[in-house]
Amino acid sequence: MSSPSWVPPHGVVTPEWLEAELDADAAVTVSREERTLFDRLAGGPGADLLLFGAGNLGRRTLAGLRRAGVEPLAFVDNNRSRHGTLVEGRVVLSPEEAAARYGDRAVVVVTIWTPLGRLAYPGVAAQMRILGCSRTVPFAPLFWKFQEEFLPNFCLDAPHKLYAHADDVKAGYRILVDETSRTEYLTQLSYLLSAMDSVEVTILPDREWYFPRDLVELSAREVFVDCGAYDGDTVESFIEASGGQFRAVVAFEPDPHAVVRLRTLVQELSPQVRDRIRVEQKAVGAAAGSLAFEGGGTPGSRVSEAGTLTVECVTLDAALQDVAPTFIKMDIEGAEEDALLGAADTIRTHRPILAICIYHLQAHLYRLPTLIGGMCADYSLFVRRQGRDGDLVCFAIPNERLRR
Repeated sequence: MSSPSWVPPHGVVTPEWLEAELDADAAVTVSREERTLFDRLAGGPGADLLLFGAGNLGRRTLAGLRRAGVEPLAFVDNNRSRHGTLVEGRVVLSPEEAAARYGDRAVVVVTIWTPLGRLAYPGVAAQMRILGCSRTVPFAPLFWKFQEEFLPNFCLDAPHKLYAHADDVKAGYRILVDETSRTEYLTQLSYLLSAMDSVEVTILPDREWYFPRDLVELSAREVFVDCGAYDGDTVESFIEASGGQFRAVVAFEPDPHAVVRLRTLVQELSPQVRDRIRVEQKAVGAAAGSLAFEGGGTPGSRVSEAGTLTVECVTLDAALQDVAPTFIKMDIEGAEEDALLGAADTIRTHRPILAICIYHLQAHLYRLPTLIGGMCADYSLFVRRQGRDGDLVCFAIPNERLRR
C-alpha cells in the first residue's frame, strides 16, 4: 500500500501549521485519505470488529455499522455489570475474554468519547495491547470511512471540510485579539482534525461561567438575555456575578420540561430579584415560526428535524423590541448562527456584550466569530473555555466596555 499523502495532525497545531498546511487545495486529497485511514490502521478492509465501549457512542456506532452492512462481533467493556449481557443483540465481553476469543484477528474500535479530560483511547489501546490485541483504532476514522452513516455527529465532521474552508478558518483565528484566545482556537481546531487519539481538551480551573472577570465588568444597568436558559443555571450565575444589581433578565427556554425548573428557580428568588426576570418558553432563531424539537429536560435538548415536540420560535429582533439588551448569551445546541442572524438589528443598535457558544458544530468554530465580527464594529473578540463542562465561548465585547 502506498504511503498516505495526508494523516491527521498529532497534537495541537501551531500558527505556522495553520498558515502553511491548512490549504483549500488539499481538500480533495484529505477527503480521499480520511476515508481510507481506518482500513490502513486496521490492516486492510473487511476486518472483524469489536466495539470497546457499550455506552451511548457504542450503540450509535453499532447502529451506523448495521446501516452500512457491517455486523461487529461483540462489545467489550470494563464495566463488570455489563459482562455477559446483550446490548442491541450483541454480547458484552470483558477485555480478557475478548482477547482470549479473538486475539489479534479482530480490530478493537474504541467507542468511548471523552470531549473533555483525559482521552480514553491511549489507555484502552495499552490495555488491549497487553492482552494481545495490537490492532486498536479510535472511532473517528471509522466515522470518516462511513461518513454517510455517522456524520455530522455534534461537533464531529469530516476533516476535509475544514481544509475546504481554510481561508475562513484562518480568518476566524486572526480576528481574535489575545494569545489565550488564539491558543484555545488552535486547540479546538486540532481536536476537530484529530482521530480522537492525541488531543486532550482540559477545563481550566477558576473560570467564571460566561462572566470572566478578566474580560467583563458587569454594571447595575445590565439587561441580560439568556438564550438556552435551561433550568436557570446561567441566570443564577448571572445573579451571583452581578451581586443582584441589574436592570432586567429575559430568559428564553423552549424545552417544556426544563422551563418548569427554570420557573421554579425564579419563583424561589426574593421578590426584588424575581420581579426583574422574564421567562419566555420559546426558541430563538432566524425567523419566527414553529420548529421540531428534541426535548426531555436535558442539557442536550435541541432543535432537530427528528424531534417529537413542536416549539415556538421567535427572532430576538422581534422579541426584544421593548428591551435594550446589554449582554446576550447563547448556548442553544447548534442553533446559534440562526439566532445571531435573527438578532442582527438588535446587536447593531444596542451593542451588547455577546457570549456565544461555538463548539456545537464543526463549522461554528470559524463561522461564528467571523459572523459576529461582521456585525460588531469596534468590538474585541475573545475565545474562552468556560464552566463546568468546558464550553468553548466566543466573547464579543464593545471596546468601550472592555475591562481596563
